[in-house]
Amino acid sequence: MLPAPKRKQRVVSSCIPCYSKKQKCNRQYPCNHCTRRRRPEECTYISNPRLSPSRQTNVGAGTGQDSTVPSSQRLLEAPPVESNKQLAPLPERERLENHQQASLADLFGYFDDSDSNTLGLLRQLKVEETRPWQSNYTNLTGDALDSARYEMAKIPARPILDFLLQYFIHEVNWMNQLVHPPSFLAEYEDWWTRRPIIRLLDVEFAVLVLRISAYCSQFLPSPAHTADMIRGVSLTEIRYQCTRIAQVLEKICAQADTTGSLIRVQHLCFAALNQQCEGNIKLSWATFGSAIGVAQMIGIHREPTGTASQVMDEFEREMRRRIFCNLYIWDARLSSSLERLPFLSDGFCTTSLPKVHQIADLEKSGAPEAFMERILQARLARFWNNFIGSRNSSVSYDPSAAEERYERFCAEFIMNIPAPFALDPNKEWDLGVPNLGRQRQLFHVAIYNSVCNNFKPLLRLEPSQIADLPNYKQAILQHQKRSLARAALNMLDAITTLHRLLGATHTRLFDIIFHTFEAAVLLSCLCLVGGPDYSDDMDSTQIGLDDDGSGFPAFFRLVDPLATRPMDISQARCVEAIREAHERLQMLADLNAMAEAGAKTLGRLLGRIGECGTPEGDVLDTPSSSSMTHIITASSGPMMAKFQMPHADIDLMSEDMNWSSIIGISETDLSLSLTNVDIELSHF
Repeated sequence: MLPAPKRKQRVVSSCIPCYSKKQKCNRQYPCNHCTRRRRPEECTYISNPRLSPSRQTNVGAGTGQDSTVPSSQRLLEAPPVESNKQLAPLPERERLENHQQASLADLFGYFDDSDSNTLGLLRQLKVEETRPWQSNYTNLTGDALDSARYEMAKIPARPILDFLLQYFIHEVNWMNQLVHPPSFLAEYEDWWTRRPIIRLLDVEFAVLVLRISAYCSQFLPSPAHTADMIRGVSLTEIRYQCTRIAQVLEKICAQADTTGSLIRVQHLCFAALNQQCEGNIKLSWATFGSAIGVAQMIGIHREPTGTASQVMDEFEREMRRRIFCNLYIWDARLSSSLERLPFLSDGFCTTSLPKVHQIADLEKSGAPEAFMERILQARLARFWNNFIGSRNSSVSYDPSAAEERYERFCAEFIMNIPAPFALDPNKEWDLGVPNLGRQRQLFHVAIYNSVCNNFKPLLRLEPSQIADLPNYKQAILQHQKRSLARAALNMLDAITTLHRLLGATHTRLFDIIFHTFEAAVLLSCLCLVGGPDYSDDMDSTQIGLDDDGSGFPAFFRLVDPLATRPMDISQARCVEAIREAHERLQMLADLNAMAEAGAKTLGRLLGRIGECGTPEGDVLDTPSSSSMTHIITASSGPMMAKFQMPHADIDLMSEDMNWSSIIGISETDLSLSLTNVDIELSHF
C-alpha cells in the first residue's frame, strides 16, 4: 500500500495580525490594515513562511525561546536571519578563556581611565599594569564575522543611503549636531571602500549609518522632498530595513565588545531619537540610559587623563564633549518632564563644555557658532539640576521657594543669555548663520518649559491648603499662576514659530508634539481649577506686606522677563491657544500616535471647559482688568545690548567669562538698588 501523500504546507505571506484576523494583507511594512488600525508596531512577519504563526510559536518554544512572549516582541528583539548565519552563543570553554584574559576593569566594571578608583590605587602600587589605550580596531572572527557580513549585504542600495545622509546633514543635523558633517561624510566615503568588512569599528559605523538613515526618514516627505519613495522604495520599507539590520548588527557588536566606543554612543542616541519620533518615549528613555551607560564606560563624562590624554587629538576631545553635552541635555529635560531620577550626576561629570568660536567668514563680527544653542541648553539644564531636591513632587508646594528659584533663574541665567538667543533677540545674524532662527525657537521652548516645570506643582494645591497660607503667600501664588499662564502661552508661540520655520507641514519632531501637549494641558488646568484665590473685596494694599509693617511689598520681582511686554492672558486667549494646540496635534495625528492621543485628550479638556461656562474674567485677569501689583523695572543700563565678541577665537562658554560685558550690562545694573529704579504700577 502506497503511503498517503504528504499535505502541501501553505506558505504564509501575510503579517501576523492580518493572518489572525483573516484579512487580506498587502505584504508591506506596515501593511494596509495595520496602518488603518494605527498599530504599525504590531505589523510583523514570521521568519519561516511555511509555518503558521501558531506553529512558529511552538517551534520557538522547542528551541529554547519563551513561547509566552508575543511574536512581535521576539521579532523586534531579535530580527530573523538565516539559521546557518545566525550568531551563536560562545561555547562554554571559549567564554572561560575570555574571562581568564579579561582585566580587572572588565570583570569588576571599573572605569579604566581613572586614577581615583580602586583600579587606580592598584596601579599606584604597581600591582595592576596600565592597559594601552584601545582604539576599537578589533577584528571580528568566526560566526560573528559571517553574521555581520550576511546582514550588511542586505543594507539598502548606496544611492538611497546617499540621499538620506545628505538630507540629514542639510535639514536635520542642526537640531542636535551629534556628528561633525565634514568628518562624517569623509568617513562614510572611506567606509564604502573597505570591503570585505573585518573590523568591529566598520560594523559599528554601519549601525550608525543605518540609525541616522532611519531617523532621517522620519522627517520625510518634506517641503524639500515631497515624494514618499526614494529610488522606487517606500520610506516605510527603508526605515524598517534600516532599523531591523541595525538591531542585528548592534547585538553582534555588543557581544564582540562589551565596553563600547564613541560611535556606539552616537548610534544609540539616534536610536533613541527615532523612538521619540515614533511616539515611544518610555523606550526612548531606556535607550538614552543605555547610551549614557556606554558613555560612562568609555569615559566621555570626564576629561581624558593618562594614556588616553596623550594619544587623543583635540578633534576627538571636542566630539566627546559635544556628544556628552547632548546626553546631559536629554537626561535633564526628560527626567524633569517625566519626573524620574536623572542618569547623570553633576558631581561625577568633570568634562568641559564644548568650545564655541565665532564664525570667521561672516562680514559682521560676533556671529554665534552653530553649537552655541546646545551649550546654552546644557547650561539651562545644569541650572535647574541644582534644584532637583527642592522640586521633589512628594513635598508640598512652597510658593516662596518656587519664587526664589524663579528670581535666581532670571538674574543668573536669563540676564546672561547672548543677544542672538535672548527672549528679545538680536536677529542681525539670522541670514548669515544657517538655522539660527530655528535653534533660537528650540531654546526658547526649553526656557519656557523650565519655567512651567517650576510653577506647575501649584496646580495640585487644594483650596483648603491655599486658604491656610498667609496672605502674602496667597498673593505670590496668584501672581505665579499668571506667570505660569504667560510661560505656557509663550511656549506655544515659540512652537508655532518653529513649526512655521519647518514649513508648517506634518512633522514627527518630538519637541513640537510633546511641548504642544504639555503647554495646552497647563492652560486647561488654569482655566478649570485656577480661579482666583481671594475675593475682590479684599484690601489689595494689605496683601503681600511684611508682618513688621515696613510698608514695602514683601513680593516683587527685580527682573521679570515674562512681563516686559503686555500680553493677553485672559481665559478667552487661553482657550484660543488650547484650540490652536488641539488643531496642530490633530494635523500631526496621522503620523504620530503620541499626537493622536494628545489631540483626543485636549478635545476632552475643551469639552470640559465649554461645560463649565466660566465667565471670562474668573480664571485669569485680562491686562485691562487685572489687579494692580508692584513691579520693579530698570531705568539705567540696557537690558539686552548688541552681542559683541571681544576676540575671534574666544571660548564663549568658559567658566570665567563675564557675560555682563558681552551683553552690555554693567555690574551696577545687575545689582540695582531702590535708588536707581522706578517703582510703577503695572498690570500682570
